Amino acid sequence: MTEIFIPDMEWMPGPYLSWTPDSRSLVLPDRTAADKPVALFVFPVQVGDKRQLTFPPAGILGDACAALSPDGRTLAFCRCSHLGGWRTDLYAVALGSNFTPQGERKPLITEHLGRLNGLAWNSPGTELIFGSDRENGAQSLWRLPVPNRSGGPATELQVGAASWPATARRSARLAFSRESGGGESIWRLQIPGRGKALEPPVALISSTRSDFGPRYSPDGKRIAFESGRGGNLEIWTCNSAGEECMQLTSIGAEYTGLPSWSPDGKEIALYSRVQDKSQIFVIGADGTGLRQITSGEANHFFPRWSRDGRWIYFSSNTSGSTQLWKIPREGGVPVQITRGGGFAALESADSKWLYYTKTEATDSGLWKLPLAGGEEVQVIPSVHLHNFDIVSDGIYFLATASTLKFLNTAGQINTVAPQLPQGYVGLSVSPDKKSILFTADKPQTSELVLVENFQ
Repeated sequence: MTEIFIPDMEWMPGPYLSWTPDSRSLVLPDRTAADKPVALFVFPVQVGDKRQLTFPPAGILGDACAALSPDGRTLAFCRCSHLGGWRTDLYAVALGSNFTPQGERKPLITEHLGRLNGLAWNSPGTELIFGSDRENGAQSLWRLPVPNRSGGPATELQVGAASWPATARRSARLAFSRESGGGESIWRLQIPGRGKALEPPVALISSTRSDFGPRYSPDGKRIAFESGRGGNLEIWTCNSAGEECMQLTSIGAEYTGLPSWSPDGKEIALYSRVQDKSQIFVIGADGTGLRQITSGEANHFFPRWSRDGRWIYFSSNTSGSTQLWKIPREGGVPVQITRGGGFAALESADSKWLYYTKTEATDSGLWKLPLAGGEEVQVIPSVHLHNFDIVSDGIYFLATASTLKFLNTAGQINTVAPQLPQGYVGLSVSPDKKSILFTADKPQTSELVLVENFQ
């Protein structure tokens, strides 16, 4: 029928499709150009001509969570901020005949929401039901009157752990999903020597909470990683065997993570979302001397050190779109590096090139830019979830969610592991190039729950 575009399914949640009441059209997400945020469009299935309904500003992920009211007169949706912003806002826009937007979009709730897990109208069309992990990371369902004239907060439904609500059109029924398990853990893969068989990867660091984003220290003796085992996401470290885990930061923000070791191993750069903005921080490897090195109203994300330790690269939407910047390790005035997009970056081992993905999309190409000046060049057409690491003789990267490959300096690509457990962000090669850390998903189960006589 058509194609749609969703840059990140974790932080740009569904529902991605919503039927109009006459069953002739769908509301769905897409974008008008590669450098534009995702918007919502109405798509007549017989005609096949999309028409834009929402118009998000530049520098954010865009609009999703499409939910048309039962009478088709109101479109509710969520607007998702820049990655690192981790903010979702609920809006509604009135629709006229032929589903034409009438007037400006209106916020349905004044507070910013975290990650949403589904959005649905009740059968009379007077309330929205949505899933959200708003309280201590636990998934639950919430209800919100429409219009919300008081501007008050949403009310939690007392149904226990719940997400992805669906309401019946012609009866008072509510169905939802109840999930258990899941999360991420950190695994290790031994890089096979020449002529040796590949050994299965093993779980190295795990807990009942999520662990991801691992990075080896420059001497290979320690591992820094992002973990929720302390109640909220903070930076932790452990030894190379995955033991002696120690909490490094205690910032207490909603999100703190993506650690990066300085070349001398004495400091770790990280991001943390404080006061509703993601900023870059540096902390001593012993957990002392935390300092903030970026500021302002933009979101700054994905820090990585330069090889000489003088600079920290990071992505930012300061200019209105996601670009790469660098800032002195002590802080100061940031310098913009890219103009055509930049997200996750690493310097080459010889400090001559900067390698980076361009967008927040799950699968983004890998590019390189000469640090002495010159034009950017695409190196790899697709890298999964920004999982790549640079070594002296090439680049290890996830070509798909489960396929690990190696690009050598001669331009040849070889498959290292054809079937790894799938996971999230985090790929790090040990300094001796004998092992690789990566993130794998934990098993997850779910059940469907039905509520009769839902009022």
